[in-house]
Amino acid sequence: MKITQAQYFRIEEFFTEKCRLVETEFIEEMTDHFIDSIETKLSESISFDAAMDSTIEDFGGLAAIRKMEWQFRKDL
Repeated sequence: MKITQAQYFRIEEFFTEKCRLVETEFIEEMTDHFIDSIETKLSESISFDAAMDSTIEDFGGLAAIRKMEWQFRKDL
């Protein structure tokens, strides 16, 4: 099941507002990963919110995602 435009914006908002990420390339890459994961979960009849929460956990949570961006910046 494909995500809606509103759900796409919620994913982006999560990265920019909650995680406070700033690297556009990293945000785009993570958004793609999140969309793939969430769409898979939606096809298993899981709600968007539950799929989003599960995907965040799959990536280790907020702190782990921030650390990934820090590593991304370091490797530039």
